[in-house]
Amino acid sequence: MAGDDQKAASKDAPTSSETAKDRLAQVSSHMAPKTPKRRRRKAADSDAPADYSDILGQIATLRKIAATPDTNNRGYLRQKQAGKLWVRERVEQLLDPGSFQEVGSVSGTVKWKQLGPVKEEPEEYVPSNNVQGFGRLRGRKIVFTADDFSIRAGHADGALMEKTIYMEKLAIALKLPIVKLVDGSSGGGSVTTIRSTGFSYVPPLPSFAQVVQQLNMGIPNLGAVVGPAIGLGAARVVACHFSVMAADIGSLFNAGPSVVKNATFEEGLSFTDLGGPAMHCTNGTIDNLAPDEAGCFEQIRKVLGYLPDCGTKLPPVIDCSDPVDRMSETLRSIIPRSKNRMYNPRAIITEVVDQDSFFEIGALWGTTAIVGLARFAGKPVGIVSLNCEQNAGALDALGSQKITRMLKFLDVFNLPLIQFVDVPGYAIGTVAERTATMRHGVTLAATYYSTTMPIFNVIVRRVYGVAGGIMLDCRDPRMRVAWPSGVWGSLPLEGGIEVGHSFELKEIERKEGKDARDKRYTELENEYKRLMNPVRTANAFGIEEIIDPAYTRRVPKPGMAPVGAAAAARQAEPVLTRIVEEDQIPWYKKRNLRRLYALLLPTCIGIEMTSGFDSQMINAVQIAPTWQIYFNEPRGVLLGIISSAYNLGALCALPLVPYVNDRFGRRWAIFLGSWIMVVGALVQAFSISAGMYIGARFIIGFGIPFCIIAGSSLMGELAYPKERPIMTSLFNALWFIGSLIAAGVSYGTQSLKDDWAWRIPSLLQAAPSLLQIVFIFMIPESPRFLISRDLREEAYRTLIIYHAEGDSFSHFAAAEMAQIEHTIRIELEHSKRSWREMIAVPGLRKRVIIGSFLGLFTQWSGNTLLSYYLNQLLIMIGYDDPGFVGRVNIGLNSWNLFTAVSFSLLVRRFPRRKMYLICATSLLCCYVAWTVAVHRYTATKSIEPARLTIAIIFLYQACYNIGYNALTYTFLVELFPFAQRTKGITIFQFFSRTAVFTTTTLNPVGLQRIQGRWLIMYCACLVFEIVFIYFMFPETYGRTLEELAFLFEDHARADEATTHVQKQMEWSERRWSRIEERMSWEMDVLIPTVAQNGRREETRNDSILHSQDVIRRHDLIR
Repeated sequence: MAGDDQKAASKDAPTSSETAKDRLAQVSSHMAPKTPKRRRRKAADSDAPADYSDILGQIATLRKIAATPDTNNRGYLRQKQAGKLWVRERVEQLLDPGSFQEVGSVSGTVKWKQLGPVKEEPEEYVPSNNVQGFGRLRGRKIVFTADDFSIRAGHADGALMEKTIYMEKLAIALKLPIVKLVDGSSGGGSVTTIRSTGFSYVPPLPSFAQVVQQLNMGIPNLGAVVGPAIGLGAARVVACHFSVMAADIGSLFNAGPSVVKNATFEEGLSFTDLGGPAMHCTNGTIDNLAPDEAGCFEQIRKVLGYLPDCGTKLPPVIDCSDPVDRMSETLRSIIPRSKNRMYNPRAIITEVVDQDSFFEIGALWGTTAIVGLARFAGKPVGIVSLNCEQNAGALDALGSQKITRMLKFLDVFNLPLIQFVDVPGYAIGTVAERTATMRHGVTLAATYYSTTMPIFNVIVRRVYGVAGGIMLDCRDPRMRVAWPSGVWGSLPLEGGIEVGHSFELKEIERKEGKDARDKRYTELENEYKRLMNPVRTANAFGIEEIIDPAYTRRVPKPGMAPVGAAAAARQAEPVLTRIVEEDQIPWYKKRNLRRLYALLLPTCIGIEMTSGFDSQMINAVQIAPTWQIYFNEPRGVLLGIISSAYNLGALCALPLVPYVNDRFGRRWAIFLGSWIMVVGALVQAFSISAGMYIGARFIIGFGIPFCIIAGSSLMGELAYPKERPIMTSLFNALWFIGSLIAAGVSYGTQSLKDDWAWRIPSLLQAAPSLLQIVFIFMIPESPRFLISRDLREEAYRTLIIYHAEGDSFSHFAAAEMAQIEHTIRIELEHSKRSWREMIAVPGLRKRVIIGSFLGLFTQWSGNTLLSYYLNQLLIMIGYDDPGFVGRVNIGLNSWNLFTAVSFSLLVRRFPRRKMYLICATSLLCCYVAWTVAVHRYTATKSIEPARLTIAIIFLYQACYNIGYNALTYTFLVELFPFAQRTKGITIFQFFSRTAVFTTTTLNPVGLQRIQGRWLIMYCACLVFEIVFIYFMFPETYGRTLEELAFLFEDHARADEATTHVQKQMEWSERRWSRIEERMSWEMDVLIPTVAQNGRREETRNDSILHSQDVIRRHDLIR
């Protein structure tokens, strides 16, 4: 095989078997554990120590041998004679000190010596010839593999292929960069393997599937050739995103000189002749050349510094001391006025990017193009420039291949590109045609148009022909500027005038002579030069902006994005929202979604009906004389305690709610809370004393937060994104259904002369909870909760059924699953889900402040006066008839239901912050008018202020429903990310319930002592609310929950989640397209011609659909 010719060694050197046996004996004698004496022996294995020290000793012995160089081994001697580092010396030099964690440290070939029926010990040990594990490069965690050429030149019979495959899989699972130091065949085959197996074999390639998957996922693959890379070893390093070769010891070839001699009769070839740096660093097989192994390691460190851990993550950003607005006088004169003079394009690159940040890739091949990596404002960017010093900058075949490779490299890592364009077109002439320049040029064009990374172009000189067009016209809108040295057109003037005016010039020369022809040519040339003034192009908006070259680094002219915008162009975008907006099918035409919403009505939306029922019932039963008589006409403090016991119970339950929600799920929390409320309602209905009545209300209040917090979260997490704002708004709006029912029932039972006048409404308070108990397990669990519990398949099935109407090929469901899963993963990586971090983490602390004050605002805006003390307010303005008060109560609740539902249906049309500001401002106006009207009535006892007060009350409720009713849970679900959602809503509930408790306690006291002047307090509260909303409330309108997950956190997290969705969709679509094409071909070619009976097309479609389903589930649930 390829590497068999590398095994020659001196005859007097000891064999590997001898050295392995000797070393094992030496090490074992020093490290053998001392077995403690035992008094009694009952079994063959009774000599084995209880602490397993014998096994641990064997492991320690093998590790010691593997980690210690055998200076007598001929493979090690050959390694040192060639000037190469030993594999573990390489590990030490490449990785950060002390960071290497080996995987498979004792894997290798062991010959065991039996010492008894059970006991044995290793007699000979040859470590595997691939050292691998985890380590760190400048603090970055990586996966690492390195060949040990000293053991059988890296052939498969010296290595364990499973070990290498395992590390390739780990890199995929952990999404970590992988560095490969190749020295030998890297696990490739050898002829001697046939002797050991006793048979020949069809050559497998088991690890390459993982390698290709890594490349497509954007997991950085960085390889170094630090010896002869042969066969499989050569393939492994060439497949990497970046490869480098050590000039003093590196070589690469498909097969070694001995095999080549027998196949092609080329004799006397050395490794360098066959595949040394002069061969492969100039033809593009290897990217870069380094002087030695240390140089290779340094280049790998540099390249990794520009790249993310995975294509779905953001690249590392460093602090930049080079000002973004730095000007460079050098750039003004770097382009000569004479078109025949050259300049140094690398000087332009280094002047524009961050100082000392440009790292060139492939400098020795495809020299008509310059490509590399750099930083702009500390952010990694790709660089492409044409090289006018080579072939006048004309793009040849190798230059096209070089740029094509760079574009794919940047696209898979989501790095933006800055291009410095000076291209006279594709190379021409016989050499260009012979090397298929146009073929490679068209491939380059396809790459420009198929990649998606942002491109910013700086035209520094020429832009001609097809080559210029593809470089500058592949993005819409185009991000580009030009220097005043720019010239452009279909053809350069030198040949273009000859072609365009060929007939005219020939006629002048024939009639008037050559001098006349030259004169006319000069006239035409001058005319075209005048017309080609770049300012004329800018006048016609053919070029967006012409800039002073000295300011290229900062660029910003009016209306132009700076060059740095390319580096920041990967901002979080509403990827999923955009797909949702394209869905024009209404929810009522989707069968599964209709069913989901129908079940959510009694189980989630109906939860707030209990709160509404309680609020109105305690208000309405006070009108009933039988209730007043039964409880001895409670007033003042006792009345306040009866009213506030419900909220006191809720406050006591709040610490338990997040645990139940996050541990058992949303449905079980609703189920538990519903049973508690049923018990409380029964106790309330059959109370025999004020104390028992207060206790019953406490129990009902204890159960309600379990349902409200779980229900609002489940509603927001289950609903289709387009209807989510409406559904969460209706969640709170239907509070008024319960209120209306309670008002109607209480009004209807007023005619009863016994205790059932108030017991019937109390008993009916259990009705919504009973519905929740019956229907809750008919709806699915929150997909986000399922993903957080690693139930991905169930979560994806839920999304498929309800958000994609059962379409397992849905692009939306795929994107939604990818977005939810990746966002939750990022959240949980950065969250301990503790109460402490709600205050300690700045972003969460801001959310807590907003949520807390929102809880206060919903109850300190004066609404509790109407909810709990409407009877007393009406008495204050002269309306003391119970019948009239009951009719006002029912009318007010009907009006509330109408306005709340109406505003809930409009929440998708208006921004949240604007609606809150309108709400608070209009409430202030209502309260000012209300205060004035009450004061006027108190002074005059006139009917007009009383009627005006009733009108203001109705207007107030409509204004309240604009924001504090319709938006409350919509805003809360959007404000808090999944990991903290239940805790966030719990905090809101705490402050809301506290506010209700204080207002229901203080309102009767305030009304009793200062009457109408008590309203002034709420006017002051509303002024503060307006100021707070204006300065503190964020805008959450028009985004999915995951797109809002990092609202106040590092933008990099939001960008990472968004980029993951984009790349996952693109990758999945490309993969599926390839599979579908292959399946189509297989079905057409391999299936016999049975189309005559109609079965062929059916078989083909079934096969493709099955493949598509398998692929999507693998790619998107992975």
